[in-house]
Amino acid sequence: MGFAAYILDSFQQVGEVLGFSEEISEQIVARTFKSAIQMSNYKETAEAVATKGGATEQGILCFEENKIPYIIEEAINRAYKKMI
Repeated sequence: MGFAAYILDSFQQVGEVLGFSEEISEQIVARTFKSAIQMSNYKETAEAVATKGGATEQGILCFEENKIPYIIEEAINRAYKKMI
């Protein structure tokens, strides 16, 4: 739960940097992630909403260029090793 809260907080902080109030930013993040969680297949959902040349596609490309999946994997591995 801590990892998810950290990521949600990061999204909320960026919303505030972009000019949204704390409350509005929190609502946007909560609704966005709630909608994503309700989908049955996260990968398919990401692909379906990432319109070619659109905002979501550009954000996902940024995640990939910065190796976000690798960073998440490393964080989970580090936490797991601490547990065993």
